[in-house]
Amino acid sequence: MTQLATQSAMVAIDDVPLSRSHWKWTVLSGMGDFLDAGSIVAGGTALLTWIHAFHMSTSIVGIISAFSSNGISTAVGALVAGFLGDKFGRKFIYNVDLLLYMLGALIIIFAANAPMLITGYMVLGFAVGADVPTSWSLIAEYAPKRSRGKLMGMTNIFWYIGPIVILLLALAFNPLGIFGMRLLFVALFIAAFITYILRRSLVESPRWSAAHGKSEEIEKMEHAIGGILTLTRRL
Repeated sequence: MTQLATQSAMVAIDDVPLSRSHWKWTVLSGMGDFLDAGSIVAGGTALLTWIHAFHMSTSIVGIISAFSSNGISTAVGALVAGFLGDKFGRKFIYNVDLLLYMLGALIIIFAANAPMLITGYMVLGFAVGADVPTSWSLIAEYAPKRSRGKLMGMTNIFWYIGPIVILLLALAFNPLGIFGMRLLFVALFIAAFITYILRRSLVESPRWSAAHGKSEEIEKMEHAIGGILTLTRRL
């Protein structure tokens, strides 16, 4: 695909009508917000249980709070992933951040002491930070220009659904004590694993692909929205 053809494809992709594929990709991207916000609620809900189980001091609690999801680890993850996402692509980050998310959840699930818990919270927080800039960028970059705000609005919906689901699970698991809190992160792990499998069908950002000369990635998106793009080019 020549540079002129690439530019023409980009214009066509930007002008296509909103399709089922766009909604599918948005939901898969938005699941990151579900997981991110869910981890914040799960971490805060379970903290009191961890304090009693591991006899943690106020200093340890402060460290966990500072480096957990929505804390320092998240900020570092966002900075690192933002740079790497621009360099290697959005899909590259997606293939890594959910693996880190699942690793962090597993560490917390099997945590036997405060150091393991801190490590799990930090890894999970880093993964949360890594997902946000790439998921939001990807939605904005493949969304048709006339539907960009509509699709971006889905990120907030998933951000609210995550805490609601985790809070309801926390209420259900609360009688089980520390085992119930571990189950919260089991639920997040399962959701992350399913999202990881489904996200493998996501296309790369066409704008990132065009900027880096990845014409084959643009062709994949053209194929995904096939008939719509062909019709648009004829109009």
